[in-house]
Amino acid sequence: MPAPIFPRSLLAAGLMLLVSASSAPANGATVGSIRRACASCHGARGEGRSGTAIPRLAGQRQDYLEQQLRNFADGLRPHPASHPDAARLTPADVRRIAASYARASPPPLWQLPAPTPDQLARGRTLAMLGDPHLKVPACIGCHADPHVKTGKPITEGTPRIAYSNPLTPVPRLSGQPRTYMIVAMVEWGNGIRHADPTGAMNRIMAALNHDDLEALAAFYGAQSTARHKTAPDAHHLEH
Repeated sequence: MPAPIFPRSLLAAGLMLLVSASSAPANGATVGSIRRACASCHGARGEGRSGTAIPRLAGQRQDYLEQQLRNFADGLRPHPASHPDAARLTPADVRRIAASYARASPPPLWQLPAPTPDQLARGRTLAMLGDPHLKVPACIGCHADPHVKTGKPITEGTPRIAYSNPLTPVPRLSGQPRTYMIVAMVEWGNGIRHADPTGAMNRIMAALNHDDLEALAAFYGAQSTARHKTAPDAHHLEH
């Protein structure tokens, strides 16, 4: 199945925390006012938006969120709106907003259509073991995540391709919108994203076909990031 063609605006969206220079508060602004600026894209509680290339921020690792804001500010992750806005944030603003989202735990998104059993099985295999034939390591080597349900052990003796990258903060993948996951992996595979100093993510994603990307996105999207089972409340704002 050929990879879909995404508009450049979607491919560049990623972690777009601030929407426009005119609305982006900075220089000691309150967490609540900054989060209100983020809400139009990322949801009122950072829950993300199902079916879009916009990520879930709630429950994400604080160090990763801080790093991405710095990447936007420094131009390492180019984006016409996010670069000037992130550049206006003080270091204290960056820490506060990242900590606020890291603590948040809104209900998980409803992700439709439901993934197939084959997609979930392939995604779990790639996440837990990798693929020795493709020389693709297990995702959990870097993206260890307590929210991921490992299920029953995969056949004993199956080789696990291990890899560890301590050089840069890595994101938590559980509960991310599937479209966002696929777009992000395509970006890594074609070099649009290049913030991994080892180049490992670019090599790994380039080795996977689109069915594999869909399987990984389905598996991680099915992992709940909260105990709630109801649809997300999009009307609450933290002040």
